[in-house]
Amino acid sequence: MGLGALALLFAWGFAEATVFFLVADVAVSWIALRRGLKPALIGALAAAGGAVLGIALLFGWAARDPAAALALVDAVPFVTAELIDEMRADLAARGPAAVLAAGFTGVPIKIAAALAPGLGMGAAPFLIAGAAQRIGRFAAVALLAALIARLLRRRLSERGLLALWAGFWVLFYALYWTALV
Repeated sequence: MGLGALALLFAWGFAEATVFFLVADVAVSWIALRRGLKPALIGALAAAGGAVLGIALLFGWAARDPAAALALVDAVPFVTAELIDEMRADLAARGPAAVLAAGFTGVPIKIAAALAPGLGMGAAPFLIAGAAQRIGRFAAVALLAALIARLLRRRLSERGLLALWAGFWVLFYALYWTALV
């Protein structure tokens, strides 16, 4: 995988962790489908690196100006007051464990980054949990997509696999966004 692709994945991870509403898992799963597990895992690390930088900057901003940081996150499409309230309660109750779970519950990590300083969470616990969550989820997506591609490659053409991939992400977002509205 070239440096350009890695830079794009890093940028996507950063954007998702701050102001973008499409998960970097889309790109990681594409790479797993097209290139295999090893390139997808490398891409997952690049996306996770960008995401960690994004949440670190957002956390730092929230520590200085919590209202402005939360307003930025609240303005992201499909970030709802309910998601913010859910993350606020979860962070207050479980601390860094809530950050670890966020990537698997549908609550964007950017919300945790904007709220955590105001709830007394230190930067180190937040960033350790955030990095573990991002790396874990992106690696899990890479593994799952590579496994599915390997199993289905004998039954489906390359075009069929790509259609399945696209259909999955369209359905995923249709269901996710519908549930939020």
